Amino acid sequence: MRQNIAILLNNIAKKSSNLIGNFTSNLAESWMHMWTKFDGGKMYNHCYRGSWHTRCYGAALRNNLSPLWSPKVWESSTQSTSGHYLKKLFNTRERNININNTSKSKPEIKQNRWKREMKASKEAKSRKAIRQYGKECIQADCMRSSKQKFVGRHILHGWFDEETNSNEWYKGVVITVLKKLDGDDDAVYEVLNEGFDDSYEIDHLAEDFGNSSMKFIDI
Repeated sequence: MRQNIAILLNNIAKKSSNLIGNFTSNLAESWMHMWTKFDGGKMYNHCYRGSWHTRCYGAALRNNLSPLWSPKVWESSTQSTSGHYLKKLFNTRERNININNTSKSKPEIKQNRWKREMKASKEAKSRKAIRQYGKECIQADCMRSSKQKFVGRHILHGWFDEETNSNEWYKGVVITVLKKLDGDDDAVYEVLNEGFDDSYEIDHLAEDFGNSSMKFIDI
C-alpha cells in the first residue's frame, strides 16, 4: 500500500514544475481566447470526424509554440522546411501581433482605451435606462452626480406655519442667485411665490431639497 502511494507521489513530484502555483493567473482565459479563434462558431459542423479535436490541437499548438506554430509543426512533422509563402504569412502575423502589443502597452494608449470604455459603458446604460425606465431616471442620475441647479426652476416649497401648526405649500419660481454659486449648499436665492407681489430671499433651498420639503414641479 505504501509503495503504491509512494509511486503516485513520485509521479506528482516529477511533474511539479508544470503545476499551477498558488497565485492568480489568466491561463484559463488565455486558453479560451485562443480556442475561440480556432472554433469557427456556427460556421463549421463539429460533428464531423476529428473536427472538434483538430481545432483543439490547433489552438493548443498556437498557445504553446507562438504565432509561428504552423511552420514549426510542419518542420517537426515532415523533417523539411515549409514553403516560402507560408513562412512569410506567419512572420507577418507575428510582427503585427508584436506591434499591436507594443502599442497597447503605452500608458497614453491605456488611458485613452479606459476613457472610451467608460464612455461606451455610460452611453449604453443610458440608452438601456431610457428604453426601460424613461428619461426621468437619466435626470435623476444627473442630479446625484452633479450639483443641483435651482435658478429658473418652478418649485413647490413647504413652510411650517406656527399659527396653524402645520406645513403650508407654496408654488413659486427661483428668479436668481444672490450669493455664492447656483447649486452651492450655502447659496442665497431670490424666490417669487404665486399670489405674492414681492420676492424673498432664502438661504436653505439646497437643504430643503435634500429633505424633500422642496420639490420641482416643472419636470
